Amino acid sequence: MSNIGHTHGPWTARANGAQWVVDAGRKQRVASINTALMGQEANARLIAAAPDLLEAAREFVRQMDHMARIAHYDLSGNRGYQGALAAIAKAEGRE
Repeated sequence: MSNIGHTHGPWTARANGAQWVVDAGRKQRVASINTALMGQEANARLIAAAPDLLEAAREFVRQMDHMARIAHYDLSGNRGYQGALAAIAKAEGRE
């Protein structure tokens, strides 16, 4: 998969006054989210999980590709596999 140049994880989400912030390390702010809207803690935590989710999706695709080659299995109808490919493409700006 391509190197997309995003800030490498791990990312962490934490409350910071009237907002939630997502940081990658001590001095790298990835996102600031206003807490005036409902659900922003959940959004901050999802953003913080993004690097881990991307890597998990990439590993899933690698494993599925390997197993499909061994078993001569067509993955074109596998919703989980296709969803992972779509999510990776979206994260890499290829959507």
